[in-house]
Amino acid sequence: MISYQTSSELKFIDVVQNGVPETLDRYLETAEAISVDGVEILDYIPISKFDTILSNWISKLAHGGKICLGGTNLDYVCSARTRGLMSLQEVVLALYGTGDFAWTTKVGAYNPQQVKKFMEQRGLVVTLYRVEDAKFCITGVRP
Repeated sequence: MISYQTSSELKFIDVVQNGVPETLDRYLETAEAISVDGVEILDYIPISKFDTILSNWISKLAHGGKICLGGTNLDYVCSARTRGLMSLQEVVLALYGTGDFAWTTKVGAYNPQQVKKFMEQRGLVVTLYRVEDAKFCITGVRP
C-alpha cells in the first residue's frame, strides 16, 4: 500500500491490485503532496526502475513535504547468512518473498545507505534513518 496526502485529502494506492506505479502522475500534480508513504514498498520496485520511479515520486512533494521509504536491508541479510544467523530458506524469503502471488514476489533489495544517498542527491533532507536488522525506513523532507 502506498499512501499520499495533499492539503485536501489522504488517498491510498492498492499495490496488490494495481502493482507499484511507475509514476504518480495520474494521482498528483508536481509539488502537490504533503507526504508520500512507501514503507515496505522498495522490495517491489525493480532495481532497473528505482531511479526513475523514486525521482518521479520525489518530484510530487511540495516544499516541506516528506517521503518515507523502506524495505529489506540487503546488507543485513547477506551478513546474517554469512555469519550463520539466517538459513538459506530465510534469506530467500527475505529477498524474494514467497512468490505465490505477484504481491508476495519481491523484485528488489536495497542498501539503506544507497537509498539515503539517493534521497539526499535529489535534494531531500533525511530526518529519519532507521535500520533494524533486515528492515529499514528512511524519511526525507523537501526543503
